Amino acid sequence: MPPPHAKTWFGRSHPAFTIVEMVAALSILGMVAVLIAQVGAWSLQEIARNAARQVALEWATNQLEAARALPWSDLTEAWVQKQKLPDDLLPQGKLSLKVQTEKERPYLKRVTVLVSWQLEETLPPHQVSLVGLFSARKSPKSAGEP
Repeated sequence: MPPPHAKTWFGRSHPAFTIVEMVAALSILGMVAVLIAQVGAWSLQEIARNAARQVALEWATNQLEAARALPWSDLTEAWVQKQKLPDDLLPQGKLSLKVQTEKERPYLKRVTVLVSWQLEETLPPHQVSLVGLFSARKSPKSAGEP
């Protein structure tokens, strides 16, 4: 007669786990561990990507603020050439600045800031682009006009 705590199936007693049950439980546990490790790695990659995007966005915003602080007449290609992205700011980071005078509005300049970086060689580069429109604070007076 089987002990009272043993399970019986079809008249046979099974007082402990079988090897098949142990292998099945360990394989399920292994699959769950691998899944958790993959989600953790993916999460760390997303955190790094979001941090790099935030840094690029802040740098582009700072460039537009620097342009805003300048007099309108100083927004030139000479100012653009002086602007550099620090080497250690972003992996393979590049800064592209453009200052263009609007054709139909001669007292309006468009400043375009493009910051690009590449976290992984297999992926295309990421980009952040911001545009600011800056106008002359005073319109120049023509000769003979009050």
